[in-house]
Amino acid sequence: WPRRCWPRRILPCTRRQRPTGRICRRRPRSRTRRRTRCPRSHRMPNARWIVRWSVRLSGLLSARWSARWSTRHHGPTNVRLNARRNASTSGHRPRLPRRWPRIRRARKRPRPVRHRSPWCLPSRRRQPMGAKSPRTDMRATRRATVTSAAASTSEGRWRAAGRLLRVVLAATACCAGALCQAGAPLPPALWLTSADIDALRADPARSAPLLKRCDREIDVAAAPVVVFAPPPHYTTTGVVQTDVSRRFASDGSVAWRAALCFAATGEARYAAHAQALISAWSDTLMAVSSEQGASEINFDLPSYVLAASLVRGTGDWNDASFRRLLTGIALPLSHSARKNNHGNWGVLLEASIAAYVGDRELLARARARWIALLERQVDADGVLGLEVCRSDTNDYCGGPHQGINGLSYTHYTLLPATAAARVFELQGQSVWQTPAGQQLASAYRRAALWTREPERFPAYARNQGQLNGVRNAAYFALLQRHYPNEDGAQVLAQGRLGMNSLEWLLLFP
Repeated sequence: WPRRCWPRRILPCTRRQRPTGRICRRRPRSRTRRRTRCPRSHRMPNARWIVRWSVRLSGLLSARWSARWSTRHHGPTNVRLNARRNASTSGHRPRLPRRWPRIRRARKRPRPVRHRSPWCLPSRRRQPMGAKSPRTDMRATRRATVTSAAASTSEGRWRAAGRLLRVVLAATACCAGALCQAGAPLPPALWLTSADIDALRADPARSAPLLKRCDREIDVAAAPVVVFAPPPHYTTTGVVQTDVSRRFASDGSVAWRAALCFAATGEARYAAHAQALISAWSDTLMAVSSEQGASEINFDLPSYVLAASLVRGTGDWNDASFRRLLTGIALPLSHSARKNNHGNWGVLLEASIAAYVGDRELLARARARWIALLERQVDADGVLGLEVCRSDTNDYCGGPHQGINGLSYTHYTLLPATAAARVFELQGQSVWQTPAGQQLASAYRRAALWTREPERFPAYARNQGQLNGVRNAAYFALLQRHYPNEDGAQVLAQGRLGMNSLEWLLLFP
């Protein structure tokens, strides 16, 4: 059958019109070049077109080039055999060509339909059925059989290359068409496990007050500064508090509560609010130029880190600037090398940053420093000697009001130590039952006794029964889990506990 004779079938969106019957007709040349527009239903988007045609092209190359290479280098073996057989029967030996001709095609194939438009791709079931000749070329069949056996080795290599090309092209086209999204698994939790979050969601009445507060604070905007330089907190006359210090601390607390509301409800608006507060400070803050500013970073930045750990991976939030703030600005300002409560806050800062960015070496150093601090700070009676003498002026352990802030600073030291122990626990490096952990338990028992009975505090009589921050002990909720004692249980039962910005009482009932 000539190629121009086709069965009675007209395909949609082909540019070359086929005859309607099996009678051969010679078409005018002008009709073969006529342009037609494919219907919209036969078009497909870029990504699908690239994937389908890249697979077809790689398969065609792997099959055609393997056969061509094997024939060119090995020669048509069956032609040699037939030539020798004919020479033996006819009495003379014909001259063989120096280079064996390539086998163009083992059998006749239907002429493929040419589509000029890349947007119109026919399906396989609509391919035209090519007419085959009734004659069967037995010699060509034998030649193809022998050639395929000779080309099996090279064809395997070409097929492997074709498969690799199909995989690469398909993956590239998939990503180019936005059909694949990268989702890296999140690192371990910093503060709450999945069981803690499930328990919070299972008890709506428990989280109802927190949700009401989040709704009231949903419109709170951050107030960041480029250079963070608050003045000293203590002076010769008392305490100085600035707006920038209060806003930095309050923005971190609001962000942490918004992140908790997102964990409790799954509503994206809470996560977006926490992300906005964190990004506002991380995008704006460029330097910390005062000693009090460095102290505020140690005291208040961990709440930002804990909030970010709950909302990262939500929406399209990019935490690159926040990581820059943690590693480039905050980490060099750590006070972990100090001996008093600043050292404990510095350890918490380093532990939270290490857990957030996945720095195992920094986490190990923070844990070692935590152990060293607790072993030196707590004496045999559970007393923090550097804190019980604290006054309310820059004469830290002297003056007429010596010891008035002693119990408050005892709480202010045990709180970051407890929080850092929680971070170490969730990172698989628990410190609760270490010797330093037993020192923490001893300090907790002493602090619980003084909180329950303030009159037993050493500086109580010297200050005429006036002590500051007696009930700043919300962190008892977590310590009571690991080191239960009667005084701590009664303090928790009485309620009205301060320093609850991390929502200790809600998360560890």
